[in-house]
Amino acid sequence: MFLLNSLVEGTFRQRNKLLYYEVFALIGRGRESYTKQTPT
Repeated sequence: MFLLNSLVEGTFRQRNKLLYYEVFALIGRGRESYTKQTPT
């Protein structure tokens, strides 16, 4: 039971990391397109 729980927790954390990376990538893309659209 403990082993299974830790395994699930590990995969959940890994999935969370991937989710964070996806969000950061989307934010980065949005900033890039935003800076390209607006002249500075």
